[in-house]
Amino acid sequence: MSAYIEMMLDGKTSRITCGDLLTIGRIAPNHLVIPDVKVSRHHATIRHLGDGRYYLIDVGSANGTYCNGKRVIVPCELGGGAEIMVGGYPLRFFCDPVATPAESDMADEPEERTLLTTGTMMRKIIILVADVRRYTALSEKLDAASLANIMGVWFRKSAETVEKNGGTIDKFIGDAIMAIWHVNVVDPKSSLMNALMALAQMDRICKEVNQNHPDLPFLFKFGAGINIGTAAMGNIGVVGNRDFTAVGDCVNVAFRLEAVSKELKTDVVLGPAAYQLFSDKIWKNRTVLCELKGKKDVVDVFGIAFDEIDRIVDH
Repeated sequence: MSAYIEMMLDGKTSRITCGDLLTIGRIAPNHLVIPDVKVSRHHATIRHLGDGRYYLIDVGSANGTYCNGKRVIVPCELGGGAEIMVGGYPLRFFCDPVATPAESDMADEPEERTLLTTGTMMRKIIILVADVRRYTALSEKLDAASLANIMGVWFRKSAETVEKNGGTIDKFIGDAIMAIWHVNVVDPKSSLMNALMALAQMDRICKEVNQNHPDLPFLFKFGAGINIGTAAMGNIGVVGNRDFTAVGDCVNVAFRLEAVSKELKTDVVLGPAAYQLFSDKIWKNRTVLCELKGKKDVVDVFGIAFDEIDRIVDH
């Protein structure tokens, strides 16, 4: 799928192709430079995740980013023809879907909503789910501009951190991030350490947010769940609405582990396949049996604080 932005500048229509990352701001080296004082130096990004999913992210701009008339607070998935407003400049997002053979064969059957798994393969992966704590309460206490600024910084820097540590952002879900790492079959522990180091750095991002916004009603924090398992990776979904993503029980469990972190009042909760990669000296006598929604049997989980990650990685 190809995608591009159209905008009017100095009476001329310009078209800018969206790659994996398109940056928008008032100065170079942004891909799309809009020379207007209402546009922040670094204003917004459009990020491509998987097959055909493009997200608009405000990265802490002063005057906000809007999609179809609504201010962007958390990453907003873009559809074809979406109207974007950056400062006083209107942009239009377009994407050209490329039909797969499977979709072409089914084009004459509009009533069919068959699940597609085009190019799917089974892969052992690490799934990390990170969710902002008390986001609803925060959104009720802050004005839209302040909330957008904080969330923009959080999402942008967190996504960069995941990628710098060898991971991939699979999707943004409201105020949550799902990231994956392909497990190194020779040294699976190294892959897990990369995910944990990403979490430690994301925690430092939160601390920076709190330092820069001392008037917040409560500390800006997040919790996380980490699981390891085999998932189906590929273009999964119904005709006309497919995503390149990971699906499977191990993915569902990662979301349940993040939810359990709130109950256990800890920062990160790891499933057995994850924490057992480390020496039992680290987790022995510290695991807890938990009931996870949708699971028949209880699961032995290991909870840690962000401050423990450096010690665990260096062990």
